[in-house]
Order: sequence, then structure tokens, then C-alpha cells
Amino acid sequence: MLLSEEKNFLFIHIPKTGGTSVARALQPWALQPPQTLFNKVLSRAGLRRDWKRILYRVHGSLAYAQQRLPTQVYADMYKFAFVRNPWARLVSEYSYVKNQPDHRRFREVRALPDFAAYLRYERARDRRDQVRLVTDLKGQVGVDFLGHMEHLQEDFGRVCTHLGIEASLPHLNKTQHKDYRDFYDSACRDFVATEWRNEVEAFGYEF
Repeated sequence: MLLSEEKNFLFIHIPKTGGTSVARALQPWALQPPQTLFNKVLSRAGLRRDWKRILYRVHGSLAYAQQRLPTQVYADMYKFAFVRNPWARLVSEYSYVKNQPDHRRFREVRALPDFAAYLRYERARDRRDQVRLVTDLKGQVGVDFLGHMEHLQEDFGRVCTHLGIEASLPHLNKTQHKDYRDFYDSACRDFVATEWRNEVEAFGYEF
């Protein structure tokens, strides 16, 4: 996530939705607390009192931020995120992890026999749910603006207009792979439709 006191925004970074590019573009206005292990441990344990130093989680959820920010600070911030077609996002993350030897899950993913096995593996992890990342403590999608990676440039422009800034969106962390639909047979397609139904319904996606 990215936090700005100057422009009063909170960006929730969902993996493989163009968030690395968005974060880089907005970095000049973002807080940059010292990245020390000591501060990280205190922050994650809820012991860091300075709220400007607590948001170390790159992919922290909206609820995580809401729990740790002062009530009025959180309420006043412009909160936004970008989401992506779940069928496409899963392919992108699969392709990315299995081709990054320094990734902490590289060996696990490379050991899986095929993409179908990866889908089962990812569902069992139950950690990268897009809806959950933008849900507040009341169980509702709580961001002020929800953009879509499918029209990232346009939606990022809306964010910049609202914030009153000019920023260029770089194309970073792109995963190279063929059309995501080529990874799916009917069983895999239906598996995602069922197991990620909340994303499909919340964000209006189809295969």
C-alpha cells in the first residue's frame, strides 16, 4: 500500500493489477518511512505508535490500514485500488512466480505439475482475494474509487485528476505470457468461476 500525507491518499496495492506502476508514479507524493527490520517488527505487532511508520505491507488490506490509522485520518483519505479479471490475474501471477528464482514461492510453484494444480494451490492459500483486500472492517468494499487494470491508463488519469497531480504511468513488472484464456480448459475455467465467485460478482467480470 502507499500512503500520502501531502495529497491525502491511501492506495491499496492488489498483486498483478498494475499496482507496481501506479506506486512508482505516485511515489513522489508518498510517505517513505525507514525500512528497518526493527520498525517492521514493531509495526506488524501493532506496537509502533507513529501511524506514518506502520504501513509497511506492500499488499496490505484496507481493513489492515483502517485498524492502524487514526480514525479521522483514515476517514479523510482518498482510498483507491485497481482490480483485474480473476482468470487473467491468476495466469499473470502464476507466470510471474514460476519465472522469478528469487521469489519466496518459486520452488513451490515450479514443482507443481500444471496450471490446474496451481489453481488448487492458490485457492488453498486463500490469501490473495481481491475483494478481501478492499473490504473495510464493516465487511463492505470501502474504497472511494475502484479502477480496473483493463483500462488502467484511463482510470489512473481519474485518480490523478481527483488528487490534482500530473503523473506518468510507467509500465513496470510486466509478466510475459500468452493470452490468459489459452491456459484454461473448461474445468479450470469453471473452477475459477466457482472458487473466485466473489470477485467475479463484485467486480462484474466474465471469462
